[in-house]
Amino acid sequence: MNHEFFQEREQYKDEIYKVANEKLSLNKWSAEDIGTGEIRNAVVAAIEIESNNLVQWIPKRGEKAVSHYNLKIASEDKLFQVEENLYKLFTNDNIGIYFDNLTKLIGRRYDLLAYLCFVKNRRKFAPIAPKFFDNAFNKLGIEVKTSHKCSWGNYVEYLNSIKSVQNYLTSKLEDEVYFLDAHSFLWTIGRREYQNPIEEVIEPSIEELNLELIKKKEKGSTDKVVSENVEIDFSEINNKKILKGLRAEELVFSQEKKKLLDSNHSELSKFVSMLPSKNPKMGYDINSYEINGTPMQIEVKSISNKSFYITRNELGKSKELENYYLYLVSDVYGNSPKISFIKNPDLMDTELFELTPENYIVRIEYRHQQSTKRQ
Repeated sequence: MNHEFFQEREQYKDEIYKVANEKLSLNKWSAEDIGTGEIRNAVVAAIEIESNNLVQWIPKRGEKAVSHYNLKIASEDKLFQVEENLYKLFTNDNIGIYFDNLTKLIGRRYDLLAYLCFVKNRRKFAPIAPKFFDNAFNKLGIEVKTSHKCSWGNYVEYLNSIKSVQNYLTSKLEDEVYFLDAHSFLWTIGRREYQNPIEEVIEPSIEELNLELIKKKEKGSTDKVVSENVEIDFSEINNKKILKGLRAEELVFSQEKKKLLDSNHSELSKFVSMLPSKNPKMGYDINSYEINGTPMQIEVKSISNKSFYITRNELGKSKELENYYLYLVSDVYGNSPKISFIKNPDLMDTELFELTPENYIVRIEYRHQQSTKRQ
């Protein structure tokens, strides 16, 4: 998803999610607001966002054709029920009954209801365009239809199908694949037929990474959406990660030699070395030099979705070495890999980095007990 193809076409969803939640202001909602129109107005504002194409709200074929028309014109006697179900949809964990209630109150507008679920929790729910996703599922041999089938049961089938694709992509790719990534993958292949571009060899671009304060993850809903079991070959995933890491190291190695040669330091370029990568105790991958001749110790990480793995030893070396560089390489197999670097990063700074324990060592103590046989 770091590839420019997806960056240009799909990353807008995160911005829509952010703006929609700002307009909803759920923290200000109260049960006392039900029936006043305040909840309806907040939801309408969260829909009518200029760049929002996840729900049909622009009246291209007349005002009655927009997905939220019945929501906007809900009469006073119906408004209480509509807002009550909207309130419970956004504030409860088990939302299926409220989803189905809203189909009866404001119409079976699948794009609208799926969008509201997405705004509630983008890690578990996704927008829908039935025509395009039915096309994508058909291409992949997934026997799920969504057109004219707006209901909570069908929506769960749809979500499970995305989860199935997410698991499959995880089993075949070397990086973590998020739920919304799988959604974007399906959205893309469902919308158009793409031809393979003519491949061109392009040199990697390199830039210093400007760090921003990390956005803390919000607590997710506890909605349970059962997914199909997909077998994942973890040994294959690990092998691909190793190969991708080696490729990233080769790209940085070549870039460092080129940097020194281009700056008329051909002698220094001869001492750029990948030997540290052969010895895990070193805690970094490449020896190189600044243009002024200062030695550099470079740790290389291939990245996707702004995350990577680091060992305890590597973390320690990042604090010990005086001229330590962290090089992050994305799109390593693409035509235009991107190399970003951070000098002497403080990886323990929780405002800039988030370290999550992924592996654990389990120690056990036990004694053998002799079995007694009955005579």
